[in-house]
Amino acid sequence: MLYVNNTETIDARFISAGTFIHEAGWTHQRRIIDSYELMLPIQGAVPMQVGENAYQLKPGALLVVPPNVPHAGAAPTATAVRFDWFHMTLPDVHAVTEPLVITEQINRAGLLLPNYTDELVMDRVYMIATQLLDVYQARGRQAYLQSILNSMLYEIAMQERIVLSKQAAGDEALQPVQDWLRIHARENINLNQIAAFFSYNPSYLSRLYKAKMHRTIGEEIEHFRLQAAETQLLETTKTVDQIARSVGYDDPKYFMRLFKKHENMTPTQFRKAYDRRHFNRA
Repeated sequence: MLYVNNTETIDARFISAGTFIHEAGWTHQRRIIDSYELMLPIQGAVPMQVGENAYQLKPGALLVVPPNVPHAGAAPTATAVRFDWFHMTLPDVHAVTEPLVITEQINRAGLLLPNYTDELVMDRVYMIATQLLDVYQARGRQAYLQSILNSMLYEIAMQERIVLSKQAAGDEALQPVQDWLRIHARENINLNQIAAFFSYNPSYLSRLYKAKMHRTIGEEIEHFRLQAAETQLLETTKTVDQIARSVGYDDPKYFMRLFKKHENMTPTQFRKAYDRRHFNRA
């Protein structure tokens, strides 16, 4: 569900903000408030019940509690928790519960605030949130606080619009990611680097890639590395150890186990079995 408005601008009214910290075993008390609350988890997982919906609020996600809706902890926290919270009013905002697609309404709206998401690049949101908390702590002017709050909401809206665009594009949106993996697979890369390069939330990219490409990103990197190894086995005289290191494996023994798992033969057996076929082809 999205909270949207009908104008290109956002006019949120700041009320209050803070950071909540507690040891394990804490349960959010049941409350009903007359404003919107934005929760940004920093540490630990907070089980929340908002109306009829349950959430496991973890770092990298955000949750919006709407006005006049009962909300409470769904269970005691298993570990220490820390989250930032922001209370605000959002004039002329309504909820969109239809399937999320790029529509004229969404393109026109200044505010695109998901009720829950773990698909955004939250580092950018945290940066603005920290500034807002600092200014509030320093008793900054209301106009300044509202300006920073609206900047944070614009950032969330921009990223949510990108997420919706990528969802609408489907598999095509992941083709650049796959191409990049093919080029860089032999390097020492990880999910966070890839997600940052393409402006994805890492956990969201991981789920999306698996769902659309039917391989995890780790499996895709492994696939491209083994493809490169097969080419070198057939087209060069490099040793297996040299090939292992050239495609990204510092441990040749691990590479050989992995190769055998995928090809049902060792690299040496592969070279012997296929080199004649390779060099005799027209």
